[in-house]
Amino acid sequence: MPLIKDGKGVWIYVTVLPNGKRHSINTRTTDEATAKSLFASASAEPGMTDVPTLGQALEKWLAYKTSCSQSKFTIHHQRAYVKAWLEAMSLDQKAPQEIQVEDVNAWVNDTSKAKASSRLVRRSAVASFLQWCVFSGYCRANVARLVPVNFSQLSHAQKETKVMQVFTDGEINRMLEKLLPDDPQVQPPSNAWWSFAVTFGRWSGLRLSDIALLEWDCFAKPGKFAVWTEKTNTRVELPMNEQMQIALARAHQPVSHMGYVWPGSAAPIAANPERRPMLSVWFSRVCDAVNIVGKSFHSLRHTYCTDCDNRGVPIEHISRNVGHASTRMTEHYVHTGRIERTLLV
Repeated sequence: MPLIKDGKGVWIYVTVLPNGKRHSINTRTTDEATAKSLFASASAEPGMTDVPTLGQALEKWLAYKTSCSQSKFTIHHQRAYVKAWLEAMSLDQKAPQEIQVEDVNAWVNDTSKAKASSRLVRRSAVASFLQWCVFSGYCRANVARLVPVNFSQLSHAQKETKVMQVFTDGEINRMLEKLLPDDPQVQPPSNAWWSFAVTFGRWSGLRLSDIALLEWDCFAKPGKFAVWTEKTNTRVELPMNEQMQIALARAHQPVSHMGYVWPGSAAPIAANPERRPMLSVWFSRVCDAVNIVGKSFHSLRHTYCTDCDNRGVPIEHISRNVGHASTRMTEHYVHTGRIERTLLV
């Protein structure tokens, strides 16, 4: 099937799957030569093109995802899952067309204590990789699509999702009091950074990485700020309350190139997928310093959503503010009020 242009001039590759159904994949480029180079082998039949090993195909897949400007952190995680699968099942030197359903099933539904949510992510990563192999002509079918998570073999605890706890105002105040700029540093990068991050996390619901990668240009509009979230590439615009304005004023002053707000500390750490987890580790130690147990930085996102709900903000507005694709996801972030109202109906 040919490459075709959509209404915005972006090239779309259309192929026919083994079941006869048409499937399209967005090349995310308006340049025809680039689109053709990405899928030069996608129309080839297995056996009629140079088929790499799965280990080699993994590197090609990662190069493709990088060329499509997907989140470096998402690519890093998916690579880790697929690589773990190849190593666990000794598949690195096999060709994609040799993969059987059991090669995926044995890893997704192993006898470990992994939770159902983790198994779903495992399957999703492998399915994404094998689907690309199909499009590239390395195999005929994506066998991962035939592998469901076997819930019947899982315990109740494995099926349950983790319940995220929200922060109380008292806990947030304790953290901010501990993070005064002139006091001894609690955790890297600095007290000033963590005070800024906690304030923006509480009043905007932004993820830790998005706060670390904020640029001065995000604050171009008076009383507001806008950010393109890294995970979903979604634009979010929010008002600046007094606490956020004070936190921003205490940050380093903008420089001529108007780059990151925290260029020498949090930004380079967040931009590196291998170093980024350290920010979460350091935040857990900030919590330990003020005797807060069982909460992570992501709990601030839940705190923001719950607070908005308690103040009567429509769920559609909350969902838009935090960059969720649907209100169904946002409902998982609301921990009080809405649940009780639902039960009373």
